[in-house]
Amino acid sequence: MRRHPEVDPQAVEYYRNKQKDINVKTIKKVVEAKARKKRLLMKRMSKAKKRAANIMENEDLGSREKGKEIERLYKKASSTKKREVVYSVAKKFVAAKRAKRPAGVKGQFKQVDPRMKKESRAKRGNAGSKRVQKRRLKGKKTKPTN
Repeated sequence: MRRHPEVDPQAVEYYRNKQKDINVKTIKKVVEAKARKKRLLMKRMSKAKKRAANIMENEDLGSREKGKEIERLYKKASSTKKREVVYSVAKKFVAAKRAKRPAGVKGQFKQVDPRMKKESRAKRGNAGSKRVQKRRLKGKKTKPTN
């Protein structure tokens, strides 16, 4: 029930355009992260280039073998693999103590509680199944709509 204030349409357009410019600009941290990634890639590639030069100087290998070695080097240098995180489910008596490395696990691992695992599993799989829907509707007169 309030009257809208009379605003100059040109002023509104000016501020709209200003807002657009702000939204288009990339976030500084994102730009920095991308630059860091690029710098690391260039560093790996330069190392690979040096190794490739050493391989080319090696006279023991044939030309085909040299080519394969160099291809493998560059492929390894350019690949960006994400580190796998292994989840270790904590038992009641272990959860309070300091987490120990699970047997046969190399690299990163994260200790999680069993409740969280069950909840995430339920969220992923059972949420849409018909059996669960029927179980929820048991005792109610309505039927699931599909």
